Amino acid sequence: MTKGITFFNFGGGCAVRLLVAAYSLRDHYTGPLTFQLAKRDEFNDRLAPDLERIGGVQWFDLERLTKRNLKSAVKPSLFKISPYESTLMLDGDLLIQGDPTPLLDLIDKHEFLVTQFSTWNCDGGRMRKRVQRCAEFITRDYMNTLLSRKKKVPAVNIGVMGWKKSAPAVLEDWEKMTMNLAGQHIADEVACQVIYTRNRHYVADETWNSSCLYGVQEPAEAKILHYHGNKHTRIDRQSSMLWLQYLARLVESGKVERMSEFLKWKDKALRGRLKETPNVLREALRWIL
Repeated sequence: MTKGITFFNFGGGCAVRLLVAAYSLRDHYTGPLTFQLAKRDEFNDRLAPDLERIGGVQWFDLERLTKRNLKSAVKPSLFKISPYESTLMLDGDLLIQGDPTPLLDLIDKHEFLVTQFSTWNCDGGRMRKRVQRCAEFITRDYMNTLLSRKKKVPAVNIGVMGWKKSAPAVLEDWEKMTMNLAGQHIADEVACQVIYTRNRHYVADETWNSSCLYGVQEPAEAKILHYHGNKHTRIDRQSSMLWLQYLARLVESGKVERMSEFLKWKDKALRGRLKETPNVLREALRWIL
């Protein structure tokens, strides 16, 4: 198949988040979809039948792909085994509010797609520190280019990103830099931040990957909301309330037969919210957001 979307998962902590992301995607997109699931994972074994109702499943060997059990180093390898020529890879902690097909078209045209993180640039304090983690692997001139205050380099987030198989050089560049940083916090994202500008690429607007905390002013208007970390269950933040409301509607719909089981898995933020506010999902159905 020429174009398609993938999610990946291992462990039970993100299972409910993945279901919300996948079903909200299917509200807007009917094209090819594949779930890349780590083998020898009891949670994936139990989750797979529910995922197969809305997409295909591709099993992968996590340790073989990364040479070590490192979540932050797996994405480049997953792109390589994708069943699609052009792949849009989505994190599981998203709420999809628009059709992402235009992103697939942009991947086809530009070969490598990243999404801007809020209005941040590389010269900002937090992003500057990330780029400087790669100092020993890039030239000083290139470092200065990335950190320039005159010609801003957008900060990116790889929760929504894409790659075309006919452009292997960019993936090799990203994979090499990722392995230089393997074991460090968000190694793949920091590596992508450093290499994307020296390869053919397209930076999609933040509305395609809007941070629930730093994103667009009106979360309901974002095409994709991203709950990076454990920020999906706050009831004092509209973006998180949108996620909880979608979960409530998904539970009520009965589309996921074993949702009551999945709600008990290791998502600490969600379990904490359900314990603190037992009726939150029932209440969420009445929220006007």
